[in-house]
Amino acid sequence: MKKIAICFIILVANNLFSQKMKIINKDKQTIKVSVVDSAEISHLIKTFQGKKNISKHKNLTSKTYVLDDRRIIIEFFDRQGVLVNNDDDFNKLKDIQFVKNQIWNLKKNISYKNKLDYVQGLNILKTEKPQKLQQFNSIYGNSDFGVYKLKTDQILFLSDKATEKYAGIYPDLKTLASDNYIIEEEYYSSNDEENIMRELAGGNPLEDYEPNEHLIYPKYVDALIKNHKLKLLEEKVYIKTFYGNLYKSEKNGFYFLIDEINQKNGAGDKMQILEVNIFSSLGQVREAQKQYENFRNEPDVSEYFYQKISDRYGKDFPKYIPELIDQLSQVLNIEKEELTFDRKGLEIVDEAIIWNKDNVEIFNNWFPSVIAFYGQYYIENKKEGKWITVWDEESHLWIPQLQLNNGSFAWNAGKFYKDFYEGSIRLQWIEEMNRK
Repeated sequence: MKKIAICFIILVANNLFSQKMKIINKDKQTIKVSVVDSAEISHLIKTFQGKKNISKHKNLTSKTYVLDDRRIIIEFFDRQGVLVNNDDDFNKLKDIQFVKNQIWNLKKNISYKNKLDYVQGLNILKTEKPQKLQQFNSIYGNSDFGVYKLKTDQILFLSDKATEKYAGIYPDLKTLASDNYIIEEEYYSSNDEENIMRELAGGNPLEDYEPNEHLIYPKYVDALIKNHKLKLLEEKVYIKTFYGNLYKSEKNGFYFLIDEINQKNGAGDKMQILEVNIFSSLGQVREAQKQYENFRNEPDVSEYFYQKISDRYGKDFPKYIPELIDQLSQVLNIEKEELTFDRKGLEIVDEAIIWNKDNVEIFNNWFPSVIAFYGQYYIENKKEGKWITVWDEESHLWIPQLQLNNGSFAWNAGKFYKDFYEGSIRLQWIEEMNRK
């Protein structure tokens, strides 16, 4: 009976891990890991008596656990992780940095990169002679800098960022584009506005898009219905101002909500361009309908950037600084001993924000703590600055500020909020600007 129970536990555990990832390190060793979510990590730790192991902590990750069957969990700041089969595979990951792709309209999947010494990158060019991808020549021309495809199908990238030369290996162009906005603009931009329309109408469900919503001209609707084998389920479905018709694809099981052409709009009685929303399940469609109904019923109230902070802390924000910094550890899943007021601490907080920034629901939880953390970093490293709160007469709220000896502030409060909300700034970049 005991053997059967053990086999059942292992079977259940193995069935949880459906998402596999293949990693190839710079020595061309292949390591297969399983991507696990927070519920699966908790299940594994409980079932296999997992223990946190500081000696195996991997840089720019949250924590590492060793299970009693010697498998290893590397947990990330967003509480996802990877399950590694054994110590041998774990050691092969030594130079691998796990990343979370952050291209705004694509799925935020876990991936990796392998930074190299620039000389190592040049040696790969000489010995392996990889194919240079010509589509990026408009950026790098005929120099050695550029994007190359290796025989492993990985991407070698060489660049010269001002005075710093860089080399790295990526599993695919998406991961490279997520790491480099110049590559992203070149790879994903198109001068042909109908390119995506043709792809969609031709039968491509564009599964990597998130949210999976696209604009198409009415002329593509018939081909869209035909090539995706769409069957009409419901008419006049609202998830936004204009209603659509809901179809199910007999080809791949997805649900397509296509704007109805014949409805009143700003251009008349016919829509000049339509939106197509693609869902993987009917439940997602119903959730979108529910969210729209809630949105319609909510009053249209604008809110100033610091409204929630002012409502919660008011003029007493400085009194909460230690508490807010402690909360940063919990909200962004950072080990407390890593919250140090130095460059390494800034790097850790930045990385944790990157892993969590697609979770917009927790922004208002971590943003006040980031203000507190960076302010204290500034005070300890610049040896000046004091916390105050400033009453904004126009918006009628309190704004926390770090006032310098000359009476100015360490940062622009409005820009600080906006840049972090949009994900366009890092603490390390602010520090670099403050050094100039």
